[in-house]
Amino acid sequence: MKIVLNGKEESLEQPRTIKEFIAVRKWDSATVVVELNSEIIDQGHWTDIVLRDGDRLEILRFVGGGSA
Repeated sequence: MKIVLNGKEESLEQPRTIKEFIAVRKWDSATVVVELNSEIIDQGHWTDIVLRDGDRLEILRFVGGGSA
């Protein structure tokens, strides 16, 4: 199965929910925003949505930092 993640094609061996997709990458779900096929997905629905062949994901991760 192929999806597009942040503009790059990626293969998935098996269907995954958005929550599983984030967890496999060890990304902190508290710092992630997910857009699926041009729609922002509320974190409360991540376990309900299974990624499908051809889906387009944009994932933004927020990173703290800067100087004080």
